[in-house]
Amino acid sequence: EADLDPAVIAVAQGAGFVRVFTELGAAAIVSGGPADNPSVEMLLSAAESVKGAEVLVLPNDHNVAPAAARAGELAAAQTPAQTFHVVQTDSQAEGAAALAALIGGVPAEDAAAELAEALEHVQVGRVALAARYYGGRTPVRQGEPFQMLDGEIVGAGSSIDEALLELGSQMAASLAGASLFTLFFGADIEEERAEELAELLAETAQLEVDLIAGGQPHYPYLLTLE
Repeated sequence: EADLDPAVIAVAQGAGFVRVFTELGAAAIVSGGPADNPSVEMLLSAAESVKGAEVLVLPNDHNVAPAAARAGELAAAQTPAQTFHVVQTDSQAEGAAALAALIGGVPAEDAAAELAEALEHVQVGRVALAARYYGGRTPVRQGEPFQMLDGEIVGAGSSIDEALLELGSQMAASLAGASLFTLFFGADIEEERAEELAELLAETAQLEVDLIAGGQPHYPYLLTLE
């Protein structure tokens, strides 16, 4: 039944991602993300603005999850009480992939489990520019492009374009049976360049690439493979 459907709240940065989440059925968008975490009050206010007792929150950044959890505690104590289900999405690309997999007409708890299950079959890659020096197994100098795969730094030191193509190849090699890349390009990337890279990625990985203008800050490219 339609009235079982929870209201989805997505935390988003970038006009393209706001559009993506809205088209995928998010009932409310909270502005924020990396380096601009929304407050507990913002999340609570978004929950109050949507009808329905249960909400499904896509924090889309690990630093936003604690605020979402706290907002859930406060919402549960209000009259009438609202129940929060926070899906642990670590990037907007991951949140979009999860929401795209949601089938309507299920209770919120089942929907949250469905999204978490969907994420187990999706690889999430990120190309970023280092804001500072990172040590560890793959050291990254400040200002240098680096690649992340499912939250771990997997490479550094090439150009942004090379970083994306290397990351795509690595993802394709490690996820057997995958068929589709979704490539979200950021606010500082020209569309023409993104189109060229999407074509190159499709050729090298021998997979279909869906290119979307995410408009996100901080990450020149976000990439999912499923």
